[in-house]
Amino acid sequence: APVTNATGPSIAPIVSSLSRSEPGTSEGPGARHPDTGERGPHRVAAVTPPLPMLVPESEFFWVSGSEGVLRFRRCADCRSFQHPPGPICRTCGSSDLAPEDVSGRGVLVGFTVNEHMWIPSMPPPYVIGIVAIEEDPRVRLTTNIIDVPASELAAGRRVEVRFTQVEDVWLPLFT
Repeated sequence: APVTNATGPSIAPIVSSLSRSEPGTSEGPGARHPDTGERGPHRVAAVTPPLPMLVPESEFFWVSGSEGVLRFRRCADCRSFQHPPGPICRTCGSSDLAPEDVSGRGVLVGFTVNEHMWIPSMPPPYVIGIVAIEEDPRVRLTTNIIDVPASELAAGRRVEVRFTQVEDVWLPLFT
């Protein structure tokens, strides 16, 4: 469902419920062994962050980082960028959409510092941010902000994309 914040129009979450990875099991006396189901102390391998399914509608977005560029679908009729990708333009209803490169620059609209361990391979603290892209501030990404101390972050800060590869996906992160 769309979320409205004090600094701009509604945003839609970009994380799909379709992911390839299930969260891992923690270690410790109450944890269950992943193969036997027995309780007791044991070590479990760290997991990777949940990764999106690479489907035709959005694969261009998740692999464009291999070329060092950020891409969004753009409507040929009204020129609006679309994210997350969908089959029709949310602005004019056209189905004439194609991926287009953007600058990779944006503005930090909001952020939070996560201080809780949710996934073993993502130890806290880390910053979750909402970034509005320079070409169309209505298009926003929920992402991680990296290489910047949280004390230096503020809404309105200019940021730029950096990519990190995890398996066959290039995650767009910002700094």
